[in-house]
Amino acid sequence: MENNKFIVIECKSRDELVGALQGYANLYCHKEFTQGIDLLHEKGDRYFIELSALDDEHFLYAVNYLRYPENRAKFDTVLGYDIKKEAMYYIPEDDTEYDNCFVTYRNGESVKHTFDGSSQKLSGNIEYTEQKIETGTLKAICTIVADKPEKKGIFSWLFG
Repeated sequence: MENNKFIVIECKSRDELVGALQGYANLYCHKEFTQGIDLLHEKGDRYFIELSALDDEHFLYAVNYLRYPENRAKFDTVLGYDIKKEAMYYIPEDDTEYDNCFVTYRNGESVKHTFDGSSQKLSGNIEYTEQKIETGTLKAICTIVADKPEKKGIFSWLFG
């Protein structure tokens, strides 16, 4: 993996995962990073998602979106990693707010980021877990590209 940010997902349905990734890409179709989201399969139900050129804010959104995708898919695990920051991103199982993302750093510090822009330091959250990636076993599945809406004239809604 060349990117320093990736998401690990464990799921039973590859089709639901592809659908959720397509939904995320379409949601941000005006952003460059949605023109190449790589889905890789390691083994069993374990997948890796590479989102190149993704800023921190949209990485938080990606982890949250994949925890609560519009296609209502349920994934067993959704964990984001930023290798440079030594950070693990997740949504707790007991989350009821739906508009946040939690981060645990290798040094033990934990932070809750809400989508209104605020952050709160936490204690007693889950521990950072290292993800061992066996790059030799990764198999490229597909590259998701956002469907950009067609540009139409100002009165296209009226005249079709």
